[in-house]
Amino acid sequence: MVRVALLCSITQLAGATIYCCYEKWEGGCDDYSGSGEGLCNNDFTKSCVLDSDCGAPPSPPLPIPVPMPNPIPTPIPTPVPVPVPTPVPSPTPPSAKIPLHVVMRMDDISPIDVADVQASVINWMVAHKVKFNFGIIAGNDPSDPWSTYWPANCPGDDYCDDVSVMAVQSAYDNGHVLGTSKHAFLEIGNHAFNHEGWSQQWAGYQPKGTWQQFQADDFKKSQALLTSKYPKAKIRYFAAPTNMADGQTIEVMKANGLDILSAQGTIPCDNSTLYPHNPPFWGYLYTPCMVESNDAQFKGECVPENDVWASSAGFANINGVFSAPANSANSHWPQDMEGISVEDTLGVDACGCTSDGLRLTCGLVSAAKKNAERSNGLHWTVLMMHPQTKFPGQTYAEWLDEFYAKAMSLEHYDVKFINFADLVQLKAEAMEVAV
Repeated sequence: MVRVALLCSITQLAGATIYCCYEKWEGGCDDYSGSGEGLCNNDFTKSCVLDSDCGAPPSPPLPIPVPMPNPIPTPIPTPVPVPVPTPVPSPTPPSAKIPLHVVMRMDDISPIDVADVQASVINWMVAHKVKFNFGIIAGNDPSDPWSTYWPANCPGDDYCDDVSVMAVQSAYDNGHVLGTSKHAFLEIGNHAFNHEGWSQQWAGYQPKGTWQQFQADDFKKSQALLTSKYPKAKIRYFAAPTNMADGQTIEVMKANGLDILSAQGTIPCDNSTLYPHNPPFWGYLYTPCMVESNDAQFKGECVPENDVWASSAGFANINGVFSAPANSANSHWPQDMEGISVEDTLGVDACGCTSDGLRLTCGLVSAAKKNAERSNGLHWTVLMMHPQTKFPGQTYAEWLDEFYAKAMSLEHYDVKFINFADLVQLKAEAMEVAV
């Protein structure tokens, strides 16, 4: 009895210490010496994204069985022939599926407007423990007297009792936000202070003369509020409002402690004739951080060298900031209120973004396949989401129920929902199975 109890204790101890560590903490990642990248605590030379990437602890040896007395042999009866059943094809084993990394990015988290939907989505993610990323609009539009803002001091400020504000606070207080515990899975992002002001700083693809100063002021206010409100949270990513950003945005982000930029990089099916894969557009419908100079020259200032997004060296990094554009969505693009079906959102049989002349439909599988062509085989996508999106006949939570179930049961793809912090740690070095 003593030996059996000892074996169980060793097993439980071993199982409890297998983590993918991103920082040093007592009780599991004591020996971590990295700089923010995921490393296995059972082999700190091995990179990881999830705990499961580090493997399971070995099973303890079974107790040596006690020999039993030999039974008196009895005659063996003649076997009766049994009909051979028709073989049933086996389902595709998980190991044969292509890993597909999905960053769910929800913009426009703010009080009052569809706050109940925001709260329901965050609470759904908490209940299901699904990795999720949401960008908070920290301030208001000074030109709009009815514009809301994210409360910095609660109790005291307006909107402290707003259900979206309380949902975020509850997730933070309960250790679900990155930076608050080792098992956190929700990532807070910066979605600007004066959200409406971003698009007003552009004329087509050209930023106005006030653009640089506007960005500096806006980032300073938004990041100060968010880091004060959520001091333990690791707030690293910025989701550009209306996906307007440029090379200056990268520099201002770095000055404010942000190192992940998510703009837009939608890719059509045909990127060889109508959309050739060469600079300056690189075959995109909307090139990440596209800027037009005064002499009518274009450049995608958030596109990595040669449009290669992942390699064995890591994920796309431009002047010290990771570029992770959205290229799929659960609504029509740019009509973010028009939700699409789960099947269209998955886009298993689609080829890139498709258009009906007025709007785009960009499924996540088709986007991930297009990204893989530019990422040395790594399948990934950032899925754009908005709380104001309406799904005919379904609440947002009901849509998520259907979406999650179907995404996790895809025949050829092993969908992994991840945070932006996970995405930028990925490398394209493992061979992937082709369908």
